[in-house]
Amino acid sequence: MDLRLLRASLAAAALLLASCSVGPIWAPELRGQVVDGTTGAPVAEAGVFASYTWEYTHHWDIRWTRTDAEGRFVIPGH
Repeated sequence: MDLRLLRASLAAAALLLASCSVGPIWAPELRGQVVDGTTGAPVAEAGVFASYTWEYTHHWDIRWTRTDAEGRFVIPGH
């Protein structure tokens, strides 16, 4: 994996983790696009991770996927 792809994957993961908050035992569908921070070009095959935690049950879950050729991803809700 080249450094640019790794950097884009980590940036996308950080954004997703920051957007997830403590709440009920369900999580919405997450959709987005990973793009290169310098060129704005879509990043294909980037790993995207979401971590969900629930305050009162101490339950946690991690979901992940890869971006398509256009840098788009969907992590289904649950």
